[in-house]
Order: sequence, then C-alpha cells, then structure tokens
Amino acid sequence: MSLENYYSILNIDYRATDKEIIRAYRNMALKFHPDINKSPSAHDLFIKIHEAYEILKDPAKRKIYDEKYYEFFLKKEQTINIDDILKDNPDFDNWKNQAKQNGEQYSQMTFQDYKNEILDKLVKIYDTTKKTTELGCGLITSLAFLIIGILLTFKYIDQIIKLISGEIELHSGIFIGPFVLAILYYVGIKGTIGLLKE
Repeated sequence: MSLENYYSILNIDYRATDKEIIRAYRNMALKFHPDINKSPSAHDLFIKIHEAYEILKDPAKRKIYDEKYYEFFLKKEQTINIDDILKDNPDFDNWKNQAKQNGEQYSQMTFQDYKNEILDKLVKIYDTTKKTTELGCGLITSLAFLIIGILLTFKYIDQIIKLISGEIELHSGIFIGPFVLAILYYVGIKGTIGLLKE
C-alpha cells in the first residue's frame, strides 16, 4: 500500500500551519460532503479529506507522518510505503482507521448538521485557543515588565541610599533610573490592564 499524500489531498504545502490545515479541511469538507456533492467520488474523497485532517491536526501523528512523507514525496524514495510506518509506529494504522470511521460517520450526517456540529465548532475552538494563547503570552510579557520594574526599583533605592551615605559618587544611572522605571511600569501596567479587559 502506497503512502497517501495528505498535504496534496488538502491542497496545502507540507509546511502548512495549524490554521492553514483547519482552513483547508473546512473548505474541502464544505465542497465534498456527500450531502451536497452528488459526484460518485465525493463520498470516498470526503473520507480521505477527513483522514488527512485527523492525522495532520495532531502534532504527534503529523511528526510521524512527516518523517515518511519527506522520504517518500520530497526525496522521491518510492520504496517507502505504509508498511514502513506501521513497522515503527503500530498505532498509526489505528489512527488511520479511526479517522476513516469518523469520516464515514460525518459523511452520513446531513450537511447542515455536519456544518453546525463539526465545522463551526472547529473554527470556534481554534479561535478560542489562539486568543487564550495570545492573552497568556501578552500577560506574561506585561508581568515581566512589572517584575523587572520592581527589581530595578529596589536597585535604584539602594543606589540612592549609597549616594546619600557617600559610598558611591553621582552617576548617570541616578538620572536615567526614574525614566527607565516609569517606562517599565507604564508598559507593564497598561499591558496588564488592557489584556484583563479582553
């Protein structure tokens, strides 16, 4: 059995992002769902589309697939086939079969039910995950500015005390310090408040 070109099935590049994989799957599924596409080949193609999506959407499955994909399609080593994948990764066959079963199940749904229950939720889940990730990264960055500001505040106070006691001489850091601290606090506080409002 030859290796399926999942990227070709979804009409995407092998370096496609998660968002591009989801978008391609959604577009292809909308076009080939058997309830709206009456072509004799639509049913089988729809199941292949779903199989490709299920393998490529999962980072662990995609990694295993990509290793063989590179050898078979990019290096053109045509001796690679599905048996080579199964030999090293016995779960791959189960993944493929499960993906096909899911595709078969979805092909039996009315198009409207499939769109409402599967495709629309898929996009919402991706958008929610992406927003949560962006929020988390932004919050971490804003808090980092605040923490650095607090640490530098203690350092600045220490420098002022040493200056007053005569342990150190007046230097440019004494003048620049308040401006640096103001910027750090401004960015940190504004960023944190802005993100928490979303």
